[in-house]
Amino acid sequence: MTSPDVSDQRDVLADDLERVRHLLYADAELDDLDETAMLWLRLKQAADELDVLLRELSQDVARRLADLPFERYNPKDGYPLPNGEIVSHYQPSVRERWQGRALLRNLSTTMIEPDTGEVIPVVPFDVLTQIIPGTKSDELTSSKWSTTGLKNLDVNPDDYRSREWGEPRTQKGARR
Repeated sequence: MTSPDVSDQRDVLADDLERVRHLLYADAELDDLDETAMLWLRLKQAADELDVLLRELSQDVARRLADLPFERYNPKDGYPLPNGEIVSHYQPSVRERWQGRALLRNLSTTMIEPDTGEVIPVVPFDVLTQIIPGTKSDELTSSKWSTTGLKNLDVNPDDYRSREWGEPRTQKGARR
């Protein structure tokens, strides 16, 4: 499959943008506040609609890149396009939701001393909920739990949290 010349594509886009710019500004007397504000609103609406389309395209390209075998696409090197530009994808940070009260109740009853393995009593649950942010109710749950610390206490963090990754996104250039 052959692609049109990149400079021709850029020229067509620049011409289209210039025509739109001319039409929009010719439509309004920019000294008139009402006309200028209406022009701004039309442009804002167009930009919002374009943002939605760009986000959908970004997610589609990112999902397709992620499905490629490693031999064809390495995110660190990026995916070369026929015009010489490079795109890659990334996965936004994971969102975690902890069941902080349930975890805290488990930790507040007894704890295993990591060095000796001895089971020792710890601070009562009611006291802990008063001093640890995000544990006063089931709706407010702390997201700052130390997973390494929990694993050291033989507590599986995944028993007390749900994880949701953001939608994949596409970026210009190789992943850094």
